[in-house]
Amino acid sequence: MKISLTWLRDYVDLPETADEVGGRLTSLGFPVEGKITTGPSLDSFVVGRVVSAQRHPNADKLTLCQVDVGGESPLQIICGAPNAAAGVSAAVALIGAVLPDGTQIKKAKLRGVESQGMLLSERELGLSTEHQGIIDFGPGGAPPGTPLSDVLGAGDTIFDIDIASNRGDGFSHVGIARELAVAFDRTLRLPQLPEPPLSEPVAARIRVSIDDPEACPRYLARVITGVTVGPSPEWLVRKLTSIGQRSISNVVDVTNFILWELGQPLHAFDADRLEGNRIIVRRARTGEKLTTLDGVERLLSPEVLVIADAGRPVALAGIMGGADTEVTGRTTNVLLEGAVFDSYRTLLGAAAVRLTTDASLRFIRGVDPAGVEWAIDRAAFLLAGMAGGTVLAGRAEVTDPAVLTPRRVTWRQDAATRLLGEPIGDDEAGIWLSRLGFQADEPAVAGQPVSWVVPSHRPDVREECDMVEEVARFHGYERLTDRDWNAAGLAAERAPIDRLMTRIRETWVGLGFTEMLNPVLTDPESHRRAGVPIETIRQKGITVPESQSMAAGLLRLSLLPGALASVARNQRFGRAEVRFFEVGPTYQKASSGPLADEPLELIIVATGGDFGPNLTRLDPVMDELRFKGHVEAFLLRLRVDTPQWRCYDATGLIKGTSAIVESGKTRVGEVGTLDSAISTGFDIQRPIFMARFDVGALLQSLTEIVRFREASRFPASRRDLAFLIDESVAEASVHALIRSLGGALVTEIVLFDRYVGTPLPAGKVSLAYALRFQAEDRTLSDEDLRAAVGRIASGLSEQLSAELRDG
Repeated sequence: MKISLTWLRDYVDLPETADEVGGRLTSLGFPVEGKITTGPSLDSFVVGRVVSAQRHPNADKLTLCQVDVGGESPLQIICGAPNAAAGVSAAVALIGAVLPDGTQIKKAKLRGVESQGMLLSERELGLSTEHQGIIDFGPGGAPPGTPLSDVLGAGDTIFDIDIASNRGDGFSHVGIARELAVAFDRTLRLPQLPEPPLSEPVAARIRVSIDDPEACPRYLARVITGVTVGPSPEWLVRKLTSIGQRSISNVVDVTNFILWELGQPLHAFDADRLEGNRIIVRRARTGEKLTTLDGVERLLSPEVLVIADAGRPVALAGIMGGADTEVTGRTTNVLLEGAVFDSYRTLLGAAAVRLTTDASLRFIRGVDPAGVEWAIDRAAFLLAGMAGGTVLAGRAEVTDPAVLTPRRVTWRQDAATRLLGEPIGDDEAGIWLSRLGFQADEPAVAGQPVSWVVPSHRPDVREECDMVEEVARFHGYERLTDRDWNAAGLAAERAPIDRLMTRIRETWVGLGFTEMLNPVLTDPESHRRAGVPIETIRQKGITVPESQSMAAGLLRLSLLPGALASVARNQRFGRAEVRFFEVGPTYQKASSGPLADEPLELIIVATGGDFGPNLTRLDPVMDELRFKGHVEAFLLRLRVDTPQWRCYDATGLIKGTSAIVESGKTRVGEVGTLDSAISTGFDIQRPIFMARFDVGALLQSLTEIVRFREASRFPASRRDLAFLIDESVAEASVHALIRSLGGALVTEIVLFDRYVGTPLPAGKVSLAYALRFQAEDRTLSDEDLRAAVGRIASGLSEQLSAELRDG
């Protein structure tokens, strides 16, 4: 939505800068996504008065002017405009000024005579296309030397604002001005309607009927006779062009002006081309056709609401007019339409004809039913004033009284406190609501509910929570202290699972991974390629009967298919290095009951290989051990209670590279390298390292108690031990046994070497450990160390047939 700051200042005093206005709009819930400054910078531009003008001595078409610009003496300026004459009050660019096209004004000689500036036309200032002569402010203009910005105003600022889908009132300059008037405690100025003389009653020229009052609860028409269709006045052209709208004619421009000023779509018909002087709002009949203003013939259906005359459709209601009744240069009598069309019916109609317009966007979001009358009157009188027509007396109107019945919503202090997490006083709430146009049914009593009448331009305010939101917007969200919120939108402690999900995301982002958000709906084939058995899909899978895509009708049983699809997609676009994670629900048929089970799952994937030199990357090479290190860091950050790794050849993972992670007797996840058959099935050529965790099991395995102990003041001793052991023995078993045999004296165990090959016997592996020994109450003696090493060596020998290697 394009909004002009200059246009806003017509309705509310805004001495603030464009940045201040934009910042306030954003804080009110109208985020400014872009800002463009238009018009010339008027530094070094002043008003000048031509003191004398004579023909250039060396050029017949040039005039040598002496121009008073408020200085000690006039400036000599050469001008080629035909209206450069003594007494003209003109716009002057002084030396150093920069024109909108980038031209810098310098002291120059034209045909041998010096010129010290430039007299300007409107085109040279970027005000219009007029260039037949210089600007003449007339005899009553500003005195010489007056900055041109004081006369013409500075350049405009155009805000590109994101309007929420339920804030139809924000799709207009008056709507945005109303918000700013409330925020800055200013008065909103609405244009006054003129009262020109009226002629015959409109009822003698047009009759209106509505066959579908639910789809069109209000329809108004005004008729202006004797108009002359032609160019719009300059002020109207500037208003429209400032926001990127093209000027068409005075009739069409007036309707567009009201659209952008008040947010009320209007349409102008050539009244003489309406059959039977009738307007009928009805559903289209099967097979009817209408050629719209864009020149496209459209086949209609009963779900489309149309405006018809006595014989045929003449417009798509709330969307676009028809070509047969459009206003042309030959039009002399105009019928203006102003209406309220149902949001849902307009949405269906726009979808049926595949046409979205500025008008349909506003009707879909909701227009002010009480404001239609004011908008059509303003348009009629504006048009009569600039096109020379006469407005017929009265309006042809059909209105369902229910559409004008005011809505009432209750404000309760305790409800607001529950929603916001802290109280906002009834007095402050009353101030903001009153400024917004809400009216209390009765005087407020502290702590008691108050019923407020909602203004007609706010169809989005329907419940108490909407009232609370209005007060909170102007109170300032930044003034509300941080709080957690539950699913009902109330201030509350977050559930443990929600806190865990946040910690999971923070941890993996901190480890350099990027979060994925994949669709919940997938297809069975992707699950099959990801290694999910067909029988599992058949028994546990849940299909959506009317999904948008027949192929994507299965609720995901696992996050792995989506993760692999994301990896493949990124690699197709040239990103070889991929480190992703996703946490979210999966879905499967419940063992009992009609509802589905929705276990939460965490998936982490990373591509393997050397990704080339990069000074900003800490770990350019990803392999099994580095990926396992990331997972270990994750478990440590979450404080999973004593995680244990156990070798496990899981389906879909390469044998010998996979393991499951357990906490106590609970399996919390699995880690490994994906089988190449799976990765190539998704057209992924690099190795894929994958970890998958059950979030519910992780939650149960967390320990919130962190125990610290005082660091020993006594020195530590290190002993390196190497053991010859069967390859079939898991290293985790060796590590755990060393920890058990060493007791409290062993404070650190580090595996620093693993060797297989000559001269070791076949089936044997050498594991070398660095053991750190330290006591809390004494310095360990050689005897203490020999005894501890002896216990470890003999215990490994007895239980694992390990042999302590010499050297």
